[in-house]
Amino acid sequence: MALSLYGRISILDPNRRGYDVKLPGDNENPEKSLLAAKLAILKASPCVVCLSKYFREEKKEEDNGSKVGKDDKTDPPDLVACSGTIVECEQDEEGGWIGTILTSASLLGSPGSLVRVCLADRKVCSGEVQASDLHYNIAVVKIKLDVPVPTAVLRHLDDCMPLSIEALRNPKSFQLRSQYGHSSPFNIHPGSKVIALGRRGNVRACNVGGHLLASPGKFSIDWCDLDCRELFKASCTVAPDFIGGPLINSDGEVIGVNFYHDHYYTPFLPINIAFRCFEQLKRHKKVNHPSLGMEVTNLYAASLEFLGKIMLKFPGVSEGVLVEMVEVGSPADHAGIKPYDVIIQCGGSRVSCSLELFEIMWDKTGESVEVTVKRASIGDTVNLIMAVDEASPDMYNRWPIFTLSRKIRPFYS
Repeated sequence: MALSLYGRISILDPNRRGYDVKLPGDNENPEKSLLAAKLAILKASPCVVCLSKYFREEKKEEDNGSKVGKDDKTDPPDLVACSGTIVECEQDEEGGWIGTILTSASLLGSPGSLVRVCLADRKVCSGEVQASDLHYNIAVVKIKLDVPVPTAVLRHLDDCMPLSIEALRNPKSFQLRSQYGHSSPFNIHPGSKVIALGRRGNVRACNVGGHLLASPGKFSIDWCDLDCRELFKASCTVAPDFIGGPLINSDGEVIGVNFYHDHYYTPFLPINIAFRCFEQLKRHKKVNHPSLGMEVTNLYAASLEFLGKIMLKFPGVSEGVLVEMVEVGSPADHAGIKPYDVIIQCGGSRVSCSLELFEIMWDKTGESVEVTVKRASIGDTVNLIMAVDEASPDMYNRWPIFTLSRKIRPFYS
């Protein structure tokens, strides 16, 4: 059972019909937790939409001469559906309104594709894919409206968590900066309460209306199993309907875009990256794809054994980005970066967390940048020069596609 906008809060579980939920971590006061979840969800819910599109998979000829796929004349098309978030609403020259939706790209097709959009007020309208990026799986969809609609409040994440006693006692000190003029920043750290949202429209019956889907969980530092290494992870139990929808914090602010791999957790792209894609798609119809050839994580996520070594060699280091793996022949390899290096500075700016490193590299795509690392193996600080390559299409992330019949096929950008 899904959450109706005016009904009770229910979590969508693919194995059950539904059950009441509360934000995790507040067992002592479940009523207060449930109220907090309702307020956060209702703040964001008017901006959450359902998008759907029919498509036919072209027949492909096998080695034996037979063809596999849909017959355009006899077989019904597949139906794909996802969620999205209205992030802008502006008046056009004719006095109407243009809404802009941030959503997933892999389900909706190339720019110019028409999609069906189910709004929170149970109205259905037509939308057009304006631009998309298949590497980060982000699309921009435009809809024409007679009246303005609410837009989401976006909040950048800062995933820095210094290894200090003060930080452990006061997690709110982890957040060092705010974005887009917010006066009070959102604090993200392992265990932070989040809620995945989506909307399911009754598009099979061509009916108006849609149900709001909500699933609470906690932010986690674990890896996701999808290709995209910029994805974060939350413990929200979700279904494919949540793809492209918002992940919100306990204040109802959008902090990420949901994806799906396994219903036991929610991979999400931080809004820092998703909104950068959104802005570049609007302005240039294309997105930077920095390629470094290394996998990194925040220093606080390193093993206790390694942290002991780094603290022994560099007692003053409490934050940074740990290099876990370097691909042979990659820009990181050519620069001399090695596994277990801790990146503390990039392009002349201090690096406290992985998102800060990504944002610097994003702006330096196609250029070279100076990187400063702490190398525990020699107990010294090393300055290196690294070229930030642009990823080629054959290096793009792969994303699965889910139809409403729950058939899965791989999507290669």
